[in-house]
Amino acid sequence: MKLIIFYFSLICVFFLISNPIIAQQLHHQMISSQGATIKTTSGLVVKQTIGQQSVTGNSQGEITVQQGYQQSHWETLLRKSKKSDVLITTFPNPFREILNFQFSNTQDSPVRISIFDSHGRIVFDKSSAAVDKIISLDDLPELPSAQYLVKLSNKNLNFHTIIIKI
Repeated sequence: MKLIIFYFSLICVFFLISNPIIAQQLHHQMISSQGATIKTTSGLVVKQTIGQQSVTGNSQGEITVQQGYQQSHWETLLRKSKKSDVLITTFPNPFREILNFQFSNTQDSPVRISIFDSHGRIVFDKSSAAVDKIISLDDLPELPSAQYLVKLSNKNLNFHTIIIKI
């Protein structure tokens, strides 16, 4: 009887020890899959992926509405900004409280700074003049830690970049 209890205990200990090892191997695996894009009869485009929290994408003409993690419209805006005549450096990025934009040339008119969250909602909007080719924003401590899209614009400028608040 004592021998059966010993073997049973030994088997239980073996399973307890081996379970975390198997769990660690499965921990680094993930499930992924493709999504789909559907164009409705009215011309709206709906994109979806499995595993995403919500659907993304409606556009008609110049109107684009997106939500979720597929921000394909952001990629288009960022790609166009790389071809800009004005070189803009954002620092520090990631930032905590103060964010700076340095321009390669003098900006004759105030620059409108619009910051959008990942859902496309505007969370900050302000016009500011560049001083010595730099605009410094020190009123961003209220923003939660996240990734944001920034649009800098004036009569000669239309630039987009991504910032990260930590």
